[in-house]
Amino acid sequence: MKNAYQILGVAPTATLEEIKGAYRKLSQEWHPDRNHSKEAGAMFAQISDAYRMLSDPALRRGLDERISQNLVEDINAVVVNAVDAYLEQLIKT
Repeated sequence: MKNAYQILGVAPTATLEEIKGAYRKLSQEWHPDRNHSKEAGAMFAQISDAYRMLSDPALRRGLDERISQNLVEDINAVVVNAVDAYLEQLIKT
């Protein structure tokens, strides 16, 4: 299972600028408007979620703690929950 660092391909010591650069590169590569593969939407969601987690200092500290305790959350479950919540909002509108 990949954590946010692995998804963006950066080290846990990466600076915010390095994280932003990795996010920009991967989001352009996997954006569903540019990449028409079946997995593009899911990959783009994972990349976006990983960036949100690593760009927020509190979330990043929490992730670092979970990594150090071998309690890394399943990023796929996070993505599935986020997508489900988004789809529910679309259906309601």
